[in-house]
Amino acid sequence: NGPELQNETRITNPNGEWSDLALSAGPEGKSLLFRSDRDGNMDVYELFLEDGTIQRWTNTPNNEHHAEYSPDGQKIVVDQRSGAVNGKTDVWIMDAVDADGDGNGDNPIRLTTDGWNYFGKWSPDGQSIAFRTDRNIGGGVNSQIFIMDADGENESAVTGLGFWDTAFAWRSNGEEIIFQRDSRFRA
Repeated sequence: NGPELQNETRITNPNGEWSDLALSAGPEGKSLLFRSDRDGNMDVYELFLEDGTIQRWTNTPNNEHHAEYSPDGQKIVVDQRSGAVNGKTDVWIMDAVDADGDGNGDNPIRLTTDGWNYFGKWSPDGQSIAFRTDRNIGGGVNSQIFIMDADGENESAVTGLGFWDTAFAWRSNGEEIIFQRDSRFRA
């Protein structure tokens, strides 16, 4: 057991009636992107820490999982699972603007279509997105780390076949990705 938190304050879900799961910090650390089933299925929301207001970023019949702001704060990358029980998950980007107020970021673009694609993460310069993919390649399902341009073009594998590569992060220089394989981190 660790030390108890002092002066802990619940900032979402005051009555515990839904699941709010943290995803990532917003621009300049002034907000928090999170997913919640408060409206029936998992959608992405943003909590503004200064005043407690909440912005809804996805309003679809599908479940969204991971979301992250681009380094310049202009776009959000999000994972969206199709509605079917065995539906695939794809990486999307959208503008961090909801001009028409429909609860969806404007100009959504699906970047991936092959296999299960998760955890899109922006490179430090915002030019690329790394993601984890579970694809049936060569007769077996592999979990690999791929990279693509921010527009979804030029996909390429960062890690090899035959492994289960999971957690990953960009190095601050944007030239390497650190990833987990077999309970060990590698670059």
